[in-house]
Amino acid sequence: MSLLETILVAVLLALAGLSGYYIWQLRRSRDRLRQRLIQAPVGIIWTCGPRVSATKLARELLELEEINSLDDLLTAFSQEHQEIFDPSLASLRTMGESFSLTLDSQSGNSTLNLEGRANSRGDITIWIDDATTTAWLSEAYADSERENSFFKSLFDLLPMPIWWRDEDLSLIGCNQAFADMLELQKDKVIESQKELGSGSITDKGQALARRARKSAEPQSESHYVVLNANRRLLDFTEASIGPGRSRIGGFAVDVTNLEEMQSTLAMHLAAHDQVLENLATAIAVFGTDKRLKFFNEAYLKLWRLSASQLNGNPGYGEILELLRAQRQLPEIVDFPAYKHEQESKFIKLIEPEEELLHLPDERTIRVVTTPHPFGGLMLVFEDVTNRLALERSYNTLIAVQQATLNNLFEGVAVWGRDGRLRIWNEPFVQMWGYHENFLKRGPHISEMLDFTRSRWFPKIDDEEWASQKQSLILHFTEPKPLTRRVTRVDGHVINVAHVPLPDAQCLVLYSDVTDTVRVERALEERNAAFEKADLLKSQFIANVSYELRTPLNAIQGFSSILKSEYYGELNPRQMDHVTHILDASDTLMNLINDILDLATIQAGFLELECEEVPVCDILDQAVHQVEMRNGQSHLVINRVKKDETGSAEGTFHCDGGRLSRAISNILETMVSFAPRNQIDVDVEHIEDRLRLVFAGQYGPDREEDRELLIRRFTGNDPHALRTGAGLSLALAKSLIDLHQGEVSLDTDHAGGFAVICDLKSIQAIAGQLTVAEAHGQG
Repeated sequence: MSLLETILVAVLLALAGLSGYYIWQLRRSRDRLRQRLIQAPVGIIWTCGPRVSATKLARELLELEEINSLDDLLTAFSQEHQEIFDPSLASLRTMGESFSLTLDSQSGNSTLNLEGRANSRGDITIWIDDATTTAWLSEAYADSERENSFFKSLFDLLPMPIWWRDEDLSLIGCNQAFADMLELQKDKVIESQKELGSGSITDKGQALARRARKSAEPQSESHYVVLNANRRLLDFTEASIGPGRSRIGGFAVDVTNLEEMQSTLAMHLAAHDQVLENLATAIAVFGTDKRLKFFNEAYLKLWRLSASQLNGNPGYGEILELLRAQRQLPEIVDFPAYKHEQESKFIKLIEPEEELLHLPDERTIRVVTTPHPFGGLMLVFEDVTNRLALERSYNTLIAVQQATLNNLFEGVAVWGRDGRLRIWNEPFVQMWGYHENFLKRGPHISEMLDFTRSRWFPKIDDEEWASQKQSLILHFTEPKPLTRRVTRVDGHVINVAHVPLPDAQCLVLYSDVTDTVRVERALEERNAAFEKADLLKSQFIANVSYELRTPLNAIQGFSSILKSEYYGELNPRQMDHVTHILDASDTLMNLINDILDLATIQAGFLELECEEVPVCDILDQAVHQVEMRNGQSHLVINRVKKDETGSAEGTFHCDGGRLSRAISNILETMVSFAPRNQIDVDVEHIEDRLRLVFAGQYGPDREEDRELLIRRFTGNDPHALRTGAGLSLALAKSLIDLHQGEVSLDTDHAGGFAVICDLKSIQAIAGQLTVAEAHGQG
């Protein structure tokens, strides 16, 4: 074979191989196309010359077991729709006109979309899909788009930046906060692929995303970023999301404020610890792990511990063991149970709990256990031993005070500044008829006044009562010293005394003086009756004395004429009778004068005529009156003259006549008790005072004379009243009383008896009265 033939053969063989390869490739392409047609999501029917092929899905949609020709397609639709489909199919065959129809199946169970196309060679392809499924997919797609739009809008509302990445970690979406931080539009952000931060920060963000994809777990880290010329601390988080976790989503949280707050909180906690350290109250804080986190100096002092014993943050149970060993806890029988109960508070305690610990050293500790805001417990300890002792003492004093108040006769009530009742006693309740429950709630004074008005006081109109009530409320709320008297409708009279207290409260004392008022009224009525009787007596005595003096003057006058023998000479017997008549008339005149003077003194009408009078003249005149009255010239009166100088008796400012008459009445009374007719007069004159002592001796019957003398001076001697001696002595005492003097009897004076008269000068008395009046006016 020649070279040319060889080359030709080789070329032919190459062309044959190449054509075979292309044929293999065409067959392979055809098979792939057929396979794709079979796996297509829509039914396909196609023709290649006279041959008709259909996919399994097309037969299922048309509900046909075999499709051998295009005419078989008509049987898959309803009669009505066959009439629509037949012309369109004919036009496609003959003229190659495409159609797009929606037809109901023969069974009516489905609606099908048909698309018919023809190529230049006359081959026909018809696509078939379920219109119902397509409609559902379209609606689902629309819903998905709406859901997607909703979440994008929701992301835009969030204040934190959010973004999501594609498989290659490039940005494919972000929210508005992300774009605002970069001061760009969202589409510009995606276009420029700009991320938060710059330089190494961007690299760190992508590195964080790669870690999140690799670990399939969210990854976070914090970086400082300059945004809008402000340095902010952002906490970045990236996580795998989506089907197969092929995409990456991320967000950033601005924790700058949180960091500042944490810093501020740390400062506050340090300041808080400093404050707790300087408190006098013992405080201990235990963490959630039941270990000691904080204690102050007062805690060490209270439990008598050292700081070294609490080093290493011991547990709560360990501290209880330590305190028990030092006998700083109450004596407890089952200590393990007590310890377990105390440790269970770390879990069970919700509200603060308070308890008292009575220690063996007689101290009482108040413990307040409170859940700590950061977890654990905070214990506050306070030594209340002294306070409890004070409370006991105070309660005892209050009980004693209340018992004392309840045993008083007066009602006691104390009102506060706000007009409400604070303290009361049992007599107050009984006096006004209040109920205990009513008083225990601290009623206002207005309520109590309304109660007493309806029960104890006369009916008055509302307007008058409102005025009185307002005035009384002021007395209780703005107390001033005040005393008033009220009379209830039942006749009881109550004295009310308002006493302001130093704390602006008002103490009111109620005294039932009904019996006292009744006695006062009886005494006043009796006194008025006595005064009226004295006045009648005085008027009677004055009238009687006047009526007696008129005939007595006649008797004295005619007796004097007879005694002077003016009408003739009288024999001795007649002269003796006339003399007795004159003596009796003189005695009667003296008695009448005494009665008149005594009545005048008792009526308060007698006025003294005072002047400087020698004391000796007063005594001489009194002795002369006694001698003239008794006719006893042998009466002996011894006078002992004494004064400051020991020389003379001096003068005395008084009513000499009436004082002399009083002394003469005293001497006349003493005559009947001095059988030897001897009376010693001792005169002591010092400045404006005069003391007269009339001394005598008893007769043989000393005791009888002594008793009689006492009765005579006390006014209990009936014989003296009959003889007139009692009247003269009463007149003497009244006259001396007018001179601001005093008469006393000494029954054992120097073996006998003595009548003592202490007198004060009328001039000195007037001076004292003038000074007293001046002081009173001042």
